[in-house]
Amino acid sequence: MSAVYDRIGASYEAVKLTPIVRYGEQHTVGCLLADVRGRNVLDVACGTGFYARECVRLGAGQVVGVDVSAEMISVARGMAERDRYGIEYQVHDALRLPSLGKFDVSLAIWLFNYASNESDVRTMFERITENLTDDGFIIGLTMDDSYRDGLDSRRYGYSLTFLDAIEGGGRWSCTLHPSGGDITFDTFMLDKKCYERAAAAAGLSIEWIPLEISQDGIDAFAPGFWQDAIDNPAMTAFRATRS
Repeated sequence: MSAVYDRIGASYEAVKLTPIVRYGEQHTVGCLLADVRGRNVLDVACGTGFYARECVRLGAGQVVGVDVSAEMISVARGMAERDRYGIEYQVHDALRLPSLGKFDVSLAIWLFNYASNESDVRTMFERITENLTDDGFIIGLTMDDSYRDGLDSRRYGYSLTFLDAIEGGGRWSCTLHPSGGDITFDTFMLDKKCYERAAAAAGLSIEWIPLEISQDGIDAFAPGFWQDAIDNPAMTAFRATRS
């Protein structure tokens, strides 16, 4: 997977302007970041550092971003240095995440959808939890296993094609449609029960938070534009806290 994102690099920033990300993902995650002020944040699968920078803007304390892609980290460092965000970036695989300190909050935005089985989900939760304070928590965004194939979602900025069934879920091909050109990769939709069992094994409990469209997004499009995305959501957020 790192090779895929090494090729994408800076072009991934354009994904943040697609309708579903701009008005759905960012709004939903933003609501969960409301209490990040003064907290130390670990952003796992930080990509080009979009949410790490957002945490700084919201008043977070120390912010560390990690990603498996060296190219993504290179882009993130360039943006942080240019605008003096003071974010520390490191290259790490989430399955082998080392001890980086004790953080109040960990972000895992589009991390767990790369886990193809429950064991890997559990390992990710365990590695992140080892980097949390006693009252620390995880804010995540992943594929929603309630999604059903057949939705014409290109207008939202993405397309999904079912590939094959796997234990606990399915493997899908996801294509994002930013202005700079399509980006395609494989992703996994695992049953929410897989996540809940894996989280419990790591001493966590999960609260699922449905995707919500911002009022700006509702106002920007014709009535009914978002109905399919709400009725058949491809993504869901969650908050994982110590049990």
